[in-house]
Amino acid sequence: MDSSVVTLILGISSGVVGVLSVLSQFIIVVINNRHQERISKREMFVRRQIEAVEKYLASVGKALDHDNVTDFRESRRTIFLYTPKETWDDIRRLNSLLSTGARYDEPVAAECYVLLEKISQSLTDYLNSIKR
Repeated sequence: MDSSVVTLILGISSGVVGVLSVLSQFIIVVINNRHQERISKREMFVRRQIEAVEKYLASVGKALDHDNVTDFRESRRTIFLYTPKETWDDIRRLNSLLSTGARYDEPVAAECYVLLEKISQSLTDYLNSIKR
């Protein structure tokens, strides 16, 4: 082979290697940014879940202990967005009991406290599992 052809091939190959090096770095940055974005969205959703559950449980406690149902009315609308389906029947039952005047009846109030404890335990386990 002629030395000029070898020089040309070496020049082209070093150019291709340089372009591939820059291109691969670009691809790595894009992939890494997308991954970080997904992680960030996931972390934000988990934070919203935790906040919604904490707000709901606190508002139920206030409704039971202090007859303050304002916060409860707000939080009961969103709790289903952030909790697993396995807890929905208990949440529905508790919401129903708290939405009526029957919560003043001692057996109903006792059932509310039992449901609140059961829901709290279930949601605590659930939140601990998603934080990992």
